[in-house]
Amino acid sequence: NVLVAALQMKIADGQVQKNVNRAKEMIEGDAKRADLYLLPELFTSGYQFSSWDKAIEETASALEELSTLAKDKECAIAGSILARSDEGQRRNRMFFIGKDGHLLAHYDKVHLFGLMNEDEHLSPGTEIKVFDYEGIKFGLAVCYDLRFPVQFYRMALKGAQVFLLCAEWPKVRRKILTTLSRARAMETQSYFLLCNRVGEGHDGTVFGGSSLISSPLGEGEEASATEECLLHGEISGEVIDDTRSKIKVFDDRVADIDL
Repeated sequence: NVLVAALQMKIADGQVQKNVNRAKEMIEGDAKRADLYLLPELFTSGYQFSSWDKAIEETASALEELSTLAKDKECAIAGSILARSDEGQRRNRMFFIGKDGHLLAHYDKVHLFGLMNEDEHLSPGTEIKVFDYEGIKFGLAVCYDLRFPVQFYRMALKGAQVFLLCAEWPKVRRKILTTLSRARAMETQSYFLLCNRVGEGHDGTVFGGSSLISSPLGEGEEASATEECLLHGEISGEVIDDTRSKIKVFDDRVADIDL
């Protein structure tokens, strides 16, 4: 079994080093020593658009600090951060650093949130991401992607057994966040690890926390909606295999209709 933890934290918008320090402090202080930590969406910068170019300049040093921590603690660390594509476009990029400190995978957020005019500040990614780590296939996604179930189903068809989703989801819609997260777990018979920001943003937006670790049956505890915390849970390959063997959803699907 793999011990995972959602690192639900407050974010100081635009203050990259302060946020990196807080994330490191929470991981270093975790007595349970998880095998994998998931951070919130844009945990280094938040959604303060005016600070984004400066934040991108600090991306490399932030990832270097997390890589060193991952190697020292022998744990994987994932989350999303601002980055630039090879063409120089801003991206909301989710990263996955292995326990050896190496960047093993990244995913650029595909679905940009129109209500926040996110497309005016970011360019979307164009590919889903599924990869193997320690014998488990992970699928990566960011916040608004959650509302598009086909993305998760396609990752499941590519073998994903565990989904990692980082978010900055407001408290006013937090029940949608947790309901859809459990639904994605159940419909794909996969584990779903969600880490959401908590606290208040620079513009007064209150974020809803409620990070969760859902089993393939939609079961699992939720974190507080208001407080920083580390939410721990276990991922079991046996549970995934058992769930998928009892109701063979992927064998029974009618491909021409499903997709």
